[in-house]
Amino acid sequence: MIKRWPQAMIILGSILVLIGIAAVYLKANSELKLADLTSGNPNYIRPHPTSFDVFIIRFPAIELAIMGAVLQIAGYLGVRLRAGPK
Repeated sequence: MIKRWPQAMIILGSILVLIGIAAVYLKANSELKLADLTSGNPNYIRPHPTSFDVFIIRFPAIELAIMGAVLQIAGYLGVRLRAGPK
């Protein structure tokens, strides 16, 4: 068993939060690229979604960021519990 599990949870949670934030940015970018924001312009040609666009739109970015935040909180609580009262 890892003796430093709280630190490992904090690091893993931080990584998951950063990946989630990057995925939310890419998801918003893909959705805006595929949205028709031309107010009914008949000359607008909608782009075809790429396989990456389809993947990133279906990727659970918010859930990943929330899971990372929960891991960080659990890690911080573990650090506080292992430190004991002052």
